[in-house]
Amino acid sequence: MHNRIRCRAGRGSAESSGGVPAELASDRTQCCGRNRSGTGLVQVWRTPGCEIYRGSMARSTACIASALVACLFLLGCDASPTREPPSPFPEPTAGAVRMAAVGDSITDGDSIDLASGRPGPQSWVSYAVGSDVEFVGGWAEWGATTERMAESVRGPLDADVLVILAGTNDAGWIEHEQIGANLERIAEKADVDTVLLSSVPPIDSASSSTTELNAYLEHLAAEQGWAWVDAAAGLRNSEGERFAEGMSYDGVHPTEQGARVLGEAIGEAVVEAADQSV
Repeated sequence: MHNRIRCRAGRGSAESSGGVPAELASDRTQCCGRNRSGTGLVQVWRTPGCEIYRGSMARSTACIASALVACLFLLGCDASPTREPPSPFPEPTAGAVRMAAVGDSITDGDSIDLASGRPGPQSWVSYAVGSDVEFVGGWAEWGATTERMAESVRGPLDADVLVILAGTNDAGWIEHEQIGANLERIAEKADVDTVLLSSVPPIDSASSSTTELNAYLEHLAAEQGWAWVDAAAGLRNSEGERFAEGMSYDGVHPTEQGARVLGEAIGEAVVEAADQSV
């Protein structure tokens, strides 16, 4: 199976099973990586809103070559923005809600080590914590699909509330029912009593896909008995489908301002969900 390149920001949507589109050649955020077994390149090209999805690269030599050229051109191959040391968090109170999170680049942002509790300023987690919410870690990775999350999460997580913000990398490509099954696996493996499912932010070049996905996610949360928060509501413009001005730097990922809007909404919902579970 050829890997697919999906572009969701910048010049619109595109799909290819071969080389890298010419319009992406000047982008400065390409990156390279390897698959989990280390035997071949996978997800080797990632620009804001553009990722190569996992699969055999045996018949995608043009894609590999293009990705290697892009990687050699860069000083290093990093999938995410420059990672700054996190600011110190407020000391949690004795009764603070212990929050864990599972997600993709929207959650990871520019974090140095999210899993060990060190989110960066472009991660919503930095703005969800406070005296009443303590972040205790979790799992997030750039480009992660819900399937990848379900495969990677290791539980039980020592938390009161599990926040799942997932589906951006599946939107428009994976059937909603399969996404739902993956989310159920995540919740089962994390083994946290209270689950809070969040809406995903817009994808400006494919806004209908996230609108439809969020409608499904809200239904899924009700069906599973999970808490629901439309945390991405504050990121959307007046039409309710694309990012509002200043909320995204590429039409997919929130700016620090957008991350703050997302995080504050999630933080409030975490406290409310914990209160309702008592």
